[in-house]
Amino acid sequence: MSSSTTRPKPPMVAADGAARAEGAAKNTVLYNGRQALLSLHIVVVGCGLGGLAAAHTLAKAGHKVTILEDALAIGEVGAGIQVSPNLSRLLVRWGLGEALEKIAVLPDGIEFRRWENGEKIGYTEWGPKYTEEYEAPYYHIHRADFHRLLYDLCLALPDRITLRLNSRVTSVDAAAPSCRLASGEVIKCDVVLGADGVKSTLREHIVGHADRATPTGDAAYRATIPTSKMIGDPDLKELIDYPRMVGWLGPEKHIMTYCIVSDSIKNCSLFGKYGFR
Repeated sequence: MSSSTTRPKPPMVAADGAARAEGAAKNTVLYNGRQALLSLHIVVVGCGLGGLAAAHTLAKAGHKVTILEDALAIGEVGAGIQVSPNLSRLLVRWGLGEALEKIAVLPDGIEFRRWENGEKIGYTEWGPKYTEEYEAPYYHIHRADFHRLLYDLCLALPDRITLRLNSRVTSVDAAAPSCRLASGEVIKCDVVLGADGVKSTLREHIVGHADRATPTGDAAYRATIPTSKMIGDPDLKELIDYPRMVGWLGPEKHIMTYCIVSDSIKNCSLFGKYGFR
């Protein structure tokens, strides 16, 4: 997979060293080995989780894929992600099962507590029971690690996937079809697939007008804390010793916490109305 930029990388969240899946895509067979009768050139706009997943599966089906990414370097922002069985079974099928076992966290369950005094008000068991019931595991993983694993899948298919960084799409010609970049270059293809996120450029071309997200008044504040800084506090230690998701529920607000990166980091998400205290 090639890249078109040599500019300095902006600061991004670095994936953990164990979040690697080099060569995994070469050892997997999707679609029972079937390949497309007609190989298409597909342009995927956006190199996030959705764009990488789409590029990988399309390439495995026999298509040529070009990923166009606005950013100057590959990286991720964000914190924890919950990977439920409907997704994890696909990741295992794609050859990421071993890598997930190394870097992701398999929580024992989910626990709810009352906000004003920490009283436990509910618990649901997950862990191996969940895996057995749904025939796939439920994981907690850092977004950067997840992104790196998908990126490695695409790296393993350099003859079918080309990544172009610093390639901002400014317009799309659906009839051609083609994408025009900010540089003025026009990239022709057979299919254009939009995976450019909530601030999507492609979506506006599809609907024919500006299509901005509607503010709801809700806000989410996220933080990650090394568990090494929590383990010495007796009130926090039990949150590390027993890897589960814990939520504190209050009026129009709640907090959710869980471990990621092999239990070395605690992900914290605080939800409420914008500007809440």
